[in-house]
Amino acid sequence: MKKSSKIFGAITSLVLVIGFVFRSNHWPGGILTLAAGTLLAIVFLFIFGHYLRKNGLLPTWIIILGIIALLLILMGVFFKLFHWPGGTANLCFGAIVYIIPVIGYIIHTARKK
Repeated sequence: MKKSSKIFGAITSLVLVIGFVFRSNHWPGGILTLAAGTLLAIVFLFIFGHYLRKNGLLPTWIIILGIIALLLILMGVFFKLFHWPGGTANLCFGAIVYIIPVIGYIIHTARKK
């Protein structure tokens, strides 16, 4: 799983970067590449979250809140790139929600030691 998740994560990152470069330079295909990269990132988040939950590496609530926060942040970036309303609100709310699983993870690892 580690090797396949690293490869899938690298492919997702590469598609997102290529989409961002195409979009910022107004080349054709930038919007579709960004959309494909975003969908790949969402699939990667769910697969990786399932792997963490299945192996008992993190509690389920930390994984769910982390995925929700990262989806909000990803959606905010997507909205900002396309100049749609609500991008800033998604980014801010996602950053605030992201703090909760980070604190939960810190407490979880401190209790394990």
